[in-house]
Amino acid sequence: MQLAQHYVAPARLCRDALQFSLHNGVELEVRLASASEYAFVWHYGDAELRIDTAPVAHPVATAPNHLHDADGRVLADPVTQPGRPPIENLQALFVALQNDPLLTVAGG
Repeated sequence: MQLAQHYVAPARLCRDALQFSLHNGVELEVRLASASEYAFVWHYGDAELRIDTAPVAHPVATAPNHLHDADGRVLADPVTQPGRPPIENLQALFVALQNDPLLTVAGG
């Protein structure tokens, strides 16, 4: 699968992140420290969501990775897997965001 099919223009490099504008209006910022340390933050309309591997006070079943949903809840991450090649996590996220930008079906 080609990543380019999901975004409108080439990725933009912004300090320590890559930024993507998806066809459906999602603005995605990607930070990858390693295959097991990452943060994906996106905006869709007024909503901001994030999947990351930073420690949280109340771990979820998928810890260390978790989803911060549009309501601020910390939920199990329905998309990514730590240790999986970063490009595969990014591809999975692009597909998920194209289908459901707020991850409402997968995230609860």
